[in-house]
Amino acid sequence: MDIVHIGSGSFKAGDTGCYLPVSPLFKTKNLKTPIPSNGWWQSILVKQLSDGIVSLPFRLQYTSRGLSIMNPGAGFVNHDQTTVITEGKPDLYLAVENINVPQMVARVCEYGDWSVTAVLSDDDTAKMKTTFVKGAPYIFNEFGDDCTPYIFLNGISTRIFDDGNNSILISDNDSIFTDHVGLEISNTDAAGFTYVRWYGIFSPEGSVFKRVADKIIIQMAGRENYLSLATLTADNDLYYFYQHAYAFVKDTKVNYNCDDASAFVTTTFKVTTQVKRSGFSADTLMCLFPHQWKSTAVSLTGLDYSSIRGRLKVHEGNSFATQNIFPGIIPQFGEPVGSEGYNRTDTVSYIKNLIAMLQNDYLIDDPYWQGKNLHPLTQAVLIADQLEEIVLRDECLSLLKNILTDWFTYHGDPSEKPRFLYYSGEWGAMQGNGGDHGMAVWMSDHHYVWGYFIYAAAILAAYDKEFLTGYGGIVEHLIRDVGNPCRDDSMYPFVRGFDVYEGHSWAGGYGDNYDSNNQEAACEGLLAYVGEYFWGLITNNKAYCDLGKWVYTLGFNSILQYWFDIDGENWLTNYPHRVAGQVWGSRYVYDTYFSKDPNCIYGIHWLPVAPYITFYGLWPEAARKIYNDFLAEKGGPEDGWYHIIWPFQSLGDPKGAIAKWDPDLIAGDDKNGQKEWSNTYWFIHNMNACGYRTQEIWSPNWSCYQVFRKNGQYTAHIWNPTGAAQSVVFRDTTGNIVGFVTVPAMKTITANL
Repeated sequence: MDIVHIGSGSFKAGDTGCYLPVSPLFKTKNLKTPIPSNGWWQSILVKQLSDGIVSLPFRLQYTSRGLSIMNPGAGFVNHDQTTVITEGKPDLYLAVENINVPQMVARVCEYGDWSVTAVLSDDDTAKMKTTFVKGAPYIFNEFGDDCTPYIFLNGISTRIFDDGNNSILISDNDSIFTDHVGLEISNTDAAGFTYVRWYGIFSPEGSVFKRVADKIIIQMAGRENYLSLATLTADNDLYYFYQHAYAFVKDTKVNYNCDDASAFVTTTFKVTTQVKRSGFSADTLMCLFPHQWKSTAVSLTGLDYSSIRGRLKVHEGNSFATQNIFPGIIPQFGEPVGSEGYNRTDTVSYIKNLIAMLQNDYLIDDPYWQGKNLHPLTQAVLIADQLEEIVLRDECLSLLKNILTDWFTYHGDPSEKPRFLYYSGEWGAMQGNGGDHGMAVWMSDHHYVWGYFIYAAAILAAYDKEFLTGYGGIVEHLIRDVGNPCRDDSMYPFVRGFDVYEGHSWAGGYGDNYDSNNQEAACEGLLAYVGEYFWGLITNNKAYCDLGKWVYTLGFNSILQYWFDIDGENWLTNYPHRVAGQVWGSRYVYDTYFSKDPNCIYGIHWLPVAPYITFYGLWPEAARKIYNDFLAEKGGPEDGWYHIIWPFQSLGDPKGAIAKWDPDLIAGDDKNGQKEWSNTYWFIHNMNACGYRTQEIWSPNWSCYQVFRKNGQYTAHIWNPTGAAQSVVFRDTTGNIVGFVTVPAMKTITANL
């Protein structure tokens, strides 16, 4: 065991006595740590074969019969109408003949930003090497010498066809010299519904396809042992997919650019291909998810797939870019002096209540629940500072510092001091001792847990330079654990749990489920990156700033699409709910891990309350609709989680939220809610004072702001955590300057534009 000292802080490393993650045993020798976790393919690393590998439009899985393959489509609604499921029999299995099934193992050998390659074998040779690419309609396979691949047909019925849609290989032992065939497979899903899917198999020139009962054996000429397999959009598209089938994807890389001058966040997705046959296209086909095709100007083919995420639209080419607007983030609003009923004395009393609750009871031996103390203290610091209640502000800062430095320092005997950090080397991850969220054993929820710590540390560091100097190195370990902008870090992977292609994070460490991975609390999943942005702003670290802005911008757009189906286009029309409590790789669930109450199923996506959640309010009519949908599912008004639900209601109906204000009601419901009195009160009165979020006004030279509109009046809230005054320029959508605001050092300013 080692104690690693960084500044005034420290953590443990190499201690096998702590809770440790499942070992990533199933990898080839070339694959070194750190290894990405919390993704869609990591079950290959922890299982002899795998659980679901949901790359969409495919769902795949290594099994004792080989690689199971299916395109599950959009799925079906289960019997109690709480879940959209895609479960069903695989349509195909891909395998090789000379493999000893009991000794068969799948191992990860390389990966890209949204791709992974694994080998299936019974020894140290790569008998079947497969590359899976999220959003690809192909899987790419290469085989070892003397390995003959075959397709096992698992449908109710199968028709094999050629480019002219003529049936071929009709009878047992029929064979044909060809380099590609199509498959039309009828099958049933878990609900008993019958569907038809089409696939294409593409091999080297001179191949022989032979049908033997329910197998298609592919004998390849010479030493060219490769095969791509596509899910087709229709049977008459076989030849089109054939033209692109030999552009094998070898790497995937995402790049992003955050341009403050335009407020645009541009994300570029690029694949590297190897052309297996001359005369064929070097361009592959890429399926864009709804949050992508709604944000791109790239050409699309007109082909698309039904999927659990909605329509996946096909692009022909090896790259595309999306462009979204970064709408600004602040940690806290200015004082809501224009809100009817707002009372400064009440606000001060709520902060005093928070301090009284925590003064002698602020440490919790669980990193996640410790965050529930960090967040209200952090928000109260910023409120007290604006009210010039310096004594209260400093009391909150002192409590924050006591909590963070306690966790950020390893003191020795864990039985006496159980709050500390420790590093797991096998994956490359920072863990927090204790807790019930499985962040160590299951590698889950790192972005949730460390989000509270990073966010709080950023605000504390803005006020306390001694903390910044002494413990900043520890904070940056947490940032690198969750939102690392660096691909060649020796300790942590690039953006651990953020799925760069789907545009949101995954909570599970290994995706070891039929439906791969999942995420429940959507907004909580953004908090770490918001905190990283603030940390980058305070430390003048553009890499942290930009990664925070990028993930936040892609993340909130994906939340609107996949947790709320904001445009009404992605979900099955007979799914009766307007929220997904949990989003899985190939499933939606109207539920949470802890409650079936709509308070929680909706509210879990609206916490923790801070200005960053106001992205919902950029479309106030949509925010009102979401709240009204909640009321309809609830069958009446909320009867709990008031400190979460009232702020969300205020995004579309601030007066309605204020009319409900009752701190005793909050206190009677939830102890954590009582800690949030001041933050909840401040939030809903700000929505009343300033109106609705807008992107009609933006700043080209400062990113830490938010703009609101009420009765034609634009109001900007701007935070300047730096040591120098900032002159902030605002423009309208035509580019005209509409205002200049000078923000003093370490101040939040509210200004009319």
